[in-house]
Amino acid sequence: MPESRDGFGADKIAGLVDNCLLYMDCYGDANEQVRYALSVLVEYDAVHKSANFKLDSKVQEKLDLAALKGSASSNQISVSAKDYFPDPNCGFGEFSQSRRSVRNYSGKEVSVDEIKKAVALAQNTPSSCNRQGTRVYVVSSRGKIDQLLSIQHGNRGFGHLANKFIIVTGALGYSFGRYERHLAYIDGGMYLMNLLYALHNRGIVACPLNSYFPHKVEDEFKTIFNIPDEEVLIGIISCGYAPDSFKIAYSYRSDVNNIFNVR
Repeated sequence: MPESRDGFGADKIAGLVDNCLLYMDCYGDANEQVRYALSVLVEYDAVHKSANFKLDSKVQEKLDLAALKGSASSNQISVSAKDYFPDPNCGFGEFSQSRRSVRNYSGKEVSVDEIKKAVALAQNTPSSCNRQGTRVYVVSSRGKIDQLLSIQHGNRGFGHLANKFIIVTGALGYSFGRYERHLAYIDGGMYLMNLLYALHNRGIVACPLNSYFPHKVEDEFKTIFNIPDEEVLIGIISCGYAPDSFKIAYSYRSDVNNIFNVR
C-alpha cells in the first residue's frame, strides 16, 4: 500500500494466528498455504518493529507464537517503473509473469483514449458462440470516482490515488435459459483478465477489485453509473501510471503439482 497504516488489521492478524496454529495442531505444518500465511505474519511483525511501532500486547503475543513456528518473512518486492514492464519483444511467458496487481499510482493522467486502445486489444477474448456480451465502462470524473470508492470497500489506502476506474459487466440478454445462467460471469471473467494483460501492454498499472455486492447495492451502483438492468457486474479495475518506484506484494502461488490433475 502506498499509504499503509501502522497497526492495521490487528483483529484479522490475531484470528489468522489462531487459525494457523489450530490447523497445524490438527493436521501438521506441511500445508503450503499455512506456511505462507505464517510468513506474512512474520513480515507484519518485522514491518512494525522496523517502524518502532508498538502493537497491542495481545496481538504481539499472537505474533510471537507464530514466529516460534519458524517461517521466513514473505517480503514485499520493491521495483522501479522502468524495470516493472518487460521488453516489448519478450515472449508471452515473461510478459505474463511480469504483470502484478499494483496499488501505487502517480498523478499522471491516463487518457480515455489509451484505455480504449487496451479495450480494443482485449476484444480478441473468446466468448460462447462469439456472442461478445461483455461491456466496459470507464469512470473518469472525480465525483463519480468518489462515489465508486464509497461503495466498493476493498480500496482503502490506495483507491483515491487511482486515475481511472474500469467497470466490466456481462449482459444477461446474451444467455439462453437457466443452463447458461453462469455464462456472463465466465465470459466476463476471461475478458477481465485479458483486459488486465492489455493494460499491462499499454504501460498502465492496474489492480482488479471485487464487485460482490448485495442486490440492493448492485442496483444502486448500476443507477449511479447508468448501467442497464440486464447487465451484471463482473469486476472493477483501478488503474493509473506507475510512480518512479513502488512495492508490490510477494503473492505466493501454489505449486502447480497441487492443482494439476490428469484423468
